[in-house]
Amino acid sequence: MACRRSRAGDIHGWVFERPASTFFSTALSVCQTLDLHEVFVTTNPEDVPSELATSVRHETYVPFGLLLPRSRALVSHGGIGACAQALAAGIPHLVAHSAFDQRDNGSRLEDLGVGSSIPASKFRGRRAMHAVSSVLEKSLKTEARELSMRVDRLSALDATCREIEAIATR
Repeated sequence: MACRRSRAGDIHGWVFERPASTFFSTALSVCQTLDLHEVFVTTNPEDVPSELATSVRHETYVPFGLLLPRSRALVSHGGIGACAQALAAGIPHLVAHSAFDQRDNGSRLEDLGVGSSIPASKFRGRRAMHAVSSVLEKSLKTEARELSMRVDRLSALDATCREIEAIATR
């Protein structure tokens, strides 16, 4: 879920893996209770509740490079791509982890002070409400914005390319 800033800045895009119907139902409830505008991003429309509030959209694809800079936060499964996009956009990120490196990615976001994480299996009811509310706190937003400004993407890319070239010529 990504919270977009269409209206005083809310959450944009829920990104999640299958089966995700419980996750999206919970997300819808959270968004309605917190009066958030958001975009559910999934290629599986059957996972999204059939009745969405007018403040909620479902999209099968949205370029995060365009969406996230206009968002207040991202809630996702915590894949490295989603984490990198949220960091680049300077927005906090709630990771609802279930497998692979997702838990570790969420932990690293917590260590950086730019996000939090919760097991996907616990993203229900009050816990989900608290998790989303906490990721919207001003301190996380401030840290995320500051970290994004400190990262010089072009220099990092250039340095990485130089390292790869040095290794390739050995």
